[in-house]
Amino acid sequence: MSDQRKLVSILLLFLLSLLVGWIYFKIISNVGFIISISIFLLSGFMYIFLSSMITFLIMVIEIFALGAFAIFFTWFHHVSILDQWHWIEIHGLFSLLTMLLWLVFYTVKQLGNRIQILQQRIGILEKTIGGIGVLTKNEFLYQTEMVLQSMSRRQESGYLLSIEIGTTATKISSALFHTIASAVLSSVRRQYDLVGQADANRIWILLQNTTEQGLEIVSQRMNEKLLTELHESINNILKIDVKTIHPGDTLTSLNLKE
Repeated sequence: MSDQRKLVSILLLFLLSLLVGWIYFKIISNVGFIISISIFLLSGFMYIFLSSMITFLIMVIEIFALGAFAIFFTWFHHVSILDQWHWIEIHGLFSLLTMLLWLVFYTVKQLGNRIQILQQRIGILEKTIGGIGVLTKNEFLYQTEMVLQSMSRRQESGYLLSIEIGTTATKISSALFHTIASAVLSSVRRQYDLVGQADANRIWILLQNTTEQGLEIVSQRMNEKLLTELHESINNILKIDVKTIHPGDTLTSLNLKE
């Protein structure tokens, strides 16, 4: 169901709840009014904070509880047939109103979760280039600064790679950049290493807590990926500058920030 249809459904359910509620509260007593309002307010509070499965069980329990009370009351007081029909009307309207309220809260929560997921996705896309996972320059610098601080505390070393794509063209195609960026991303440790776009023709890679052997493994992986995708060796299309990161290095000392 699309978000627009969910909004329409919420509006229709709410309007139907108002209609059923108006009829229900007209036929119950003053005591029943106070009790019903208390039940609905408490239920609404629980519907907000509890899971949909638990709130559904609560709704079912409320409906069966009123039904059981109505049966006991009419049997114990030997009420007339007319009064029994009145209790049936009350229970039917109460059940319908309870289900409508649950559906309203359930649909609103679903829509809220959908909006939250979309906001998270937008936040991720704003920090990456083209949705492929390469960080923007500002995001790369921001995350690198935090990583450098952590590496300094743990006395770890690593490597900073500056990869220049091409040597003659002033600007490479978007497709070529994405192909190379994807090869780079699939060659590093996604949970530990950072990949960012320095400019239109250059990519930064931060390899944290990595030895020279680990650097060689990353280079071999990139070469294999590029041979597969572009049928070109890494040395033919990329110019790679490697800097060793020592404990205590900063963005300024690595020439990442003036």
